[in-house]
Amino acid sequence: MGYDDKTRHIRQMESGSFEFRKRFPRASGLSGEFKRRFQAGCAVTMAQEYARVLAEYDAVASGKPVRVSSPDDVSVSGRIPKNLHTSQDHARVVAPSGGNPPKTLADAADLYLRDRLRMGRDIQGTRSLTRIRKHMEAATGVTFDQMPLVDLNRQHARDTRDYLMRLRKGRNADGDRLSPASVRRALVILSALTNYALEEFDLADTCRNPFRALPLNAGNQTAIERRDALPDDVFLAMRDKLTKELRLIWRILAGTGCRVAEVTGLRIQDVQLDDEMPHVMIRHHEGRRLKTASSVRSVPLVGDALVAVREAVGLAGTDGPLFPRYARPRGADAASAILMKHLRMITTDKRHVVHSLRHRMKDKMRLAGIPKDVQDLILGHASASVAESYGSMSVRLMVAYREMQKLDDH
Repeated sequence: MGYDDKTRHIRQMESGSFEFRKRFPRASGLSGEFKRRFQAGCAVTMAQEYARVLAEYDAVASGKPVRVSSPDDVSVSGRIPKNLHTSQDHARVVAPSGGNPPKTLADAADLYLRDRLRMGRDIQGTRSLTRIRKHMEAATGVTFDQMPLVDLNRQHARDTRDYLMRLRKGRNADGDRLSPASVRRALVILSALTNYALEEFDLADTCRNPFRALPLNAGNQTAIERRDALPDDVFLAMRDKLTKELRLIWRILAGTGCRVAEVTGLRIQDVQLDDEMPHVMIRHHEGRRLKTASSVRSVPLVGDALVAVREAVGLAGTDGPLFPRYARPRGADAASAILMKHLRMITTDKRHVVHSLRHRMKDKMRLAGIPKDVQDLILGHASASVAESYGSMSVRLMVAYREMQKLDDH
C-alpha cells in the first residue's frame, strides 16, 4: 500500500488496523522507532488521532512534554497533513469500509481473559490460554493480533490440531507426545474463546466457529492400556521412601483417590476432622481451579488417610493452606514432578504414574462392591445419569462414608 510523503509513517496492518511508525532521529540519542496503533474509525477522527500521535512522537524525541487539546492546537496543527481528511487518497489511512478495524483473535483472547478468567485472577486458566495461544501462533504462522475473526477458517483449526498432536511434553525432543485428551482440552478452550467472541462481537450470524466438531484421531491406545493401577508393593515402597509433606500427600492421595491438585490445594478450612463423618471438602477457591463441576465434592476420610490428614493439620497450624510449600501457582505440578522422580527410582514401568493411585482406588472400590455411582461420587467423575446430580450434599457424604469403610486399608 502506497502513501504520499505526508502520510508515509502510517501503514495498514494485515488485521486491517493502521499503525504509525517512525524512527527516532539520531540527534535524539534514542534508538529504534516509535510505534502507535490507531483506533480511529473515520477520516475526521483519524486526523485528530494523527495529530496526537505525532505530538507524542515529537515529545518523546525531544524529551519535552507536549500537550495536545485538539488537532487545531498550534503546537501540532502545522504538522497535520492538511489534506488528510479531504484528499481523494484518504482511503489509504482509514479502514476501507469506513468502520472500526475488524476484531481479531487478540481481541477475543482479551475479552475471554476479562470475562471468563476474571482478569487473570484465574491463574491456571490464564496460563493455559497463554500456552495455547503460543502454540496456535506457531502452528498457523499468524499472531493473534494479525488474525481477524472473520478470516479464521477450518484450515487454521486443523493446522493447530495437527501441531498439538505432534507436540512433545517438556523440552525433551524425545519426550512423550501430548495425549489426545490434552489436545482435546486445548481445542475446547479455543472453541469456547471463539464462540464467546463471536457472540459478544455480534459476529455469530456471519462467522462460524472452525473449532466446532473438529475431529480428533485419538489413536488406538486406550486409557486402560496407558495407565495401570499402582501395585501394593510399589505403593508401600514409595510410602517408606518419602518424607515430610510429600509422604503425607502420598498417603492422602492413596486413601482418598483425589487428584494431586485437589490435595495440594486443600486449606485448613476445607478439612472437617471433628465432623461425625470426617471428610475434606474439594471446592473451587482463589488459589486452585477444579477440573470439572463434578470435582466439587466431599471426600470421606477413613483409615490411614484420616491419620495422614490429622498429621498434616498438626504441622500446618490453625489457618491457611494445608501444604504451604505447594500452595502457589503450579504448586501441584511441582509436587507431581517430585513424586514422579521418586516413583521412577522404584519402577520404570511407564504405566505406573502418580495418577495410578486413582486407578488403585478404583480397583479397591470395585473389589469392595461399592456401587458405580458412589465410586463416581468419591472420585469426582461425571456420572452418566442426570438423576445422580440430585440430592443433598449431606446424604451424599453419608452414603460415601458408609461405603468407604468397606475398603481394605493399607
